[in-house]
Amino acid sequence: MQTLPLLRLLLEPHRAISSLYESHPLTLSLTGMLLGSLLIPWIVGRSSQQAAVADTRLKQALQVMATSNGVDATINKIKTAFEGFEKDSLPIEQEDEFLRRREDLRHRVYELYAGFDSTAWWWARNIYDQARILHLISPARLDRLNEHIGQYNNNLVETAHAIDIPWHTYLGTDAVTHGAGAKQIMPSLNKQLRNLQQQRSEIAGNMAALFQ
Repeated sequence: MQTLPLLRLLLEPHRAISSLYESHPLTLSLTGMLLGSLLIPWIVGRSSQQAAVADTRLKQALQVMATSNGVDATINKIKTAFEGFEKDSLPIEQEDEFLRRREDLRHRVYELYAGFDSTAWWWARNIYDQARILHLISPARLDRLNEHIGQYNNNLVETAHAIDIPWHTYLGTDAVTHGAGAKQIMPSLNKQLRNLQQQRSEIAGNMAALFQ
């Protein structure tokens, strides 16, 4: 009964050796080790790259919100500076004291606006450039990001025009009417500035969502 299998092994030595080699536990172990040494670094490398991209996207989303909030904070400080001037300085009758406080306001507003001007108009475009260069989001999302940036910049233009009203009134070359009964202009701008701030927050949220 054992003759035929033995004859097959004798007649087909190469196949027998190959079969024995392929089925040997050591061979299977070595093959597995070889495949593992090739595949595992590739899988780990790809996984690490995907994790790095995901981490960069998260950082970009957080940067969008943080920078947008910073711009809003600066605008609010400018608004508060004008409001404080109207409340505390506009009613002053004495000319010298009023002019001194007016110069204090000028220095304060100029300093704040310099910080606003150095960041507000540029940060969103920097986010776009980084996303494009690093391929953080798809081309379709990149186009949507560009649209949101256009909306954000249009909002900044409207905001700057609103700020121009108290700026020219109190910091321009014309004499400022002050003293008892002097009319305040900031209360009439509060609603517009608040609406513009809410719009900016929504736009920034839309930009951040593209990285998630």
